[in-house]
Amino acid sequence: MKYYDMHEDAYKQLKDKKKISWDGETDTKKLFEHESNIAIEDKLFDFIKEPEGKSAVDLGTGTGTCALNLARLGFRVKGYDLSPTAISMAKENAKNLGFNIDFKVADITTIESEEKAQLVVDSSLLHCLVAKEDRTNFFKLAYNLLTDDGYLFLHTMLETEDMSIMTDRNHLFYEDHILYSTGPDRWDMEWQDIQGHRVFPHRWMTTIPMLEEEIAKAGFKMIYYNTKAEKGSSGVLHGWLQKA
Repeated sequence: MKYYDMHEDAYKQLKDKKKISWDGETDTKKLFEHESNIAIEDKLFDFIKEPEGKSAVDLGTGTGTCALNLARLGFRVKGYDLSPTAISMAKENAKNLGFNIDFKVADITTIESEEKAQLVVDSSLLHCLVAKEDRTNFFKLAYNLLTDDGYLFLHTMLETEDMSIMTDRNHLFYEDHILYSTGPDRWDMEWQDIQGHRVFPHRWMTTIPMLEEEIAKAGFKMIYYNTKAEKGSSGVLHGWLQKA
């Protein structure tokens, strides 16, 4: 499996525990209060004043946390995720909230663009893509999905001076912007050996200058961003991008 395929296993475990989201939520209405949704709404209406009827695409939608809120705000929403279990959970969440959202199982590093959208959302997906080719494909897809005057919202993890908060019993090593993790034997992973431990690349931790260089190469410009500490994380960036 690719290193990011492990999310399917994680969503199966969440579903077995009667959870409805990656962060273990059990109340569908509380999904609207997720940090990403708060960050999106903080600036959304500065850029898209009338969401009603406009098209939005949620990449790495998971169980639909951002997609559901975008539908609540009036967007016509599509949500993509690699995990079939996550998509089935997203559809159930949408049903329970009364929203009609087009959720599809897809590897966003390989899918072709469809209808142009005024808004594309990175639902904590970009930092899950460690390989340079996968990250390049993410930005290429987002570029092709967007209208010329559309916006790309990023929610991505940042490197900080002290990365010790990110290295616990499951996340063993941090080297060259990559957080390496361990996992169960049932994962058919391309394992690597680091300091005598079997690990795989799990998260890419960018810096702001690195991200700005990356998005410029992809044909974007960052028109607004903020950073904040996040519980259990080194920190995150919320950024708004447009085509350059």
